[in-house]
Amino acid sequence: MKRTLTHYLSLLALMGGFIIPHGLSAQTANDTPSLHEQKSATIPEAPNIEVIASRVEFKPGEYMKWHYHHGIEVIYVIQGADVQLSDTATTTFKTGTTLMIPKGVRHEGFKVIGHQTLKLFLVHIVERNKPLFDQKP
Repeated sequence: MKRTLTHYLSLLALMGGFIIPHGLSAQTANDTPSLHEQKSATIPEAPNIEVIASRVEFKPGEYMKWHYHHGIEVIYVIQGADVQLSDTATTTFKTGTTLMIPKGVRHEGFKVIGHQTLKLFLVHIVERNKPLFDQKP
């Protein structure tokens, strides 16, 4: 049976035994200062792909600009907060929410408002040796 990337990602989630851990090759100076990598790995059958699990916190007043990724981003909201989107609309990122953003899709920036820190768990499945995210003009 031919094994696919999906198959190996499933194994990664269940056992973690078919991965090769390595350093911060996808992260660069343009990353969010409060981004903390938890673990990263490549998959032998897809050596140009990197899987990075991270956590990030945005305190009240901190923000993220419009940006995109060189791969898929999965976001899980550990602790929700009120945010102001770049178009001045406000919304709440609710605790327990999961979001998935496809490769190359430019997504909206936000600023945390109110008194609650926004805490996120992120999984990026991205091209290796590229910045974790880029900003378009």
